[in-house]
Amino acid sequence: MYKGRMGSRLLGQWFHIVMGFVVIVATPFLAIFELFLPHKNRGRAWRVVGAFACRAAFAFSSIRIRVMGRESVNPLAPAIYAANHGCTLDGFILSSILGRRALLFTAPLSVFPKPIAYWMRKMEAIDVRRDKIDDAKYPKGESIREALLSAKKELKAGNSLIIFPEGHIQYLDVMHYFHTGSNRLSATARVPIVPVAMINTPECIPNRYNINPGTITVRFDRPIPPPADTHPRTIRAARDTLEKRIVAMLPPRYVPPYYFDNNPHKVGVFVDIDDTMYEGITLVDLLRYLLELHRIHNADIVRSGYLLFLERMHQIPHKEFMKREMLMLRGWDADSLHTLVARLFKRRMLKKFNYYLFTLLKDHAEARHAIVFVTETIHPIAREFKNFLKARTVIDTKLETEVRHNHKTYTGRIKCLCYKEKKAELVSRFAADAGIDLSKSYGYGDSINDAPFLKLLGHPVVVHPDHALRALAERERWAILGKE
Repeated sequence: MYKGRMGSRLLGQWFHIVMGFVVIVATPFLAIFELFLPHKNRGRAWRVVGAFACRAAFAFSSIRIRVMGRESVNPLAPAIYAANHGCTLDGFILSSILGRRALLFTAPLSVFPKPIAYWMRKMEAIDVRRDKIDDAKYPKGESIREALLSAKKELKAGNSLIIFPEGHIQYLDVMHYFHTGSNRLSATARVPIVPVAMINTPECIPNRYNINPGTITVRFDRPIPPPADTHPRTIRAARDTLEKRIVAMLPPRYVPPYYFDNNPHKVGVFVDIDDTMYEGITLVDLLRYLLELHRIHNADIVRSGYLLFLERMHQIPHKEFMKREMLMLRGWDADSLHTLVARLFKRRMLKKFNYYLFTLLKDHAEARHAIVFVTETIHPIAREFKNFLKARTVIDTKLETEVRHNHKTYTGRIKCLCYKEKKAELVSRFAADAGIDLSKSYGYGDSINDAPFLKLLGHPVVVHPDHALRALAERERWAILGKE
């Protein structure tokens, strides 16, 4: 009945209409009804209605939820239900199965649209700032320590928790690295962890807009007893056990290619920064920041904009544009610029990280792959990305310096422009020197200008690509991150 992209989009719209109708009707009723309930029962009432809305929306959207291993679920006994995370609705799916005593342990509520965040708050979901990027973007969320304390309190009160140890959706439809928080919580609260496998959610719910008819399978495994203690080695072993139990229940397509790789040191991960790792152009944001600090003038910005116009109109080549642009830094003290860039990175740039890609890079780091930034941006900026993610090295645009009055000063000239074919040349040279096997390596880029280095790699991934790179990726069957 519903075939192709258009049918998938129509089903997605129908799903949201059903959910929206139930929510609109129920919200004012529940807001009044909860006033007559004991405080401890208010969240349960919202969870019951939320589960009903989810079940109704799935039923009307031709999605069937099949539950296996239900004997492992005891709704009256507190437990931690730890699942892989294939789509945004996994938490609601599990809530509809586990009942009113199961609370969600989730990302900062500010991540979600306001109506959903409102309902999750009413459902007493426990949100957590997962890392430094969340700290910068969502300061109102609970810290990891605060969230674990709140979760422990709920477990002691007899409730259960729904946790996704990956901490993120499976953006490329394969599992991410498992964090240890659920195992630490199991150890301190002395409650078991129930491994849960969510199967077929990315296929049925590929994104927030589309729905494909089908069956989502939820498999519960037998509970894992709490770790004996909270020693890091014990917790990591418990994490590994949980991960292996979930992997054993999943189809092979959910496991990343490098999961069983015995030579991770030969795998490189080559990452572009502008419009890939970073949502924007770092050099543009640096110029804006310097203008705010009155370190450059409006005339410099006008000149920069004019040069960009000429370059976009193909009146000057890109290399000439960069050559003229970098003259703006002539005479700058290198240490002073590095200090300003570090301040800008901490205060603003962290908020513009591409969280999808940040998650994947954490997986690569955990797998002990060599992360290398390959970028046209200038070294002072690229160095901040390298240090933050503890990358192996950075291949970037190098600026010429000279010593004046015992200070290193920029001359305004470019020593090496890391652009297009030059990126590919430098990647090949690094791989040869470092013993990296490019056929096993990964690359992430956004522009057709990144194609030369992506073509060298066994696992190229395009991130919110421009039209030309998307066409190439579809033709070559490369993975696309950020597609609808």
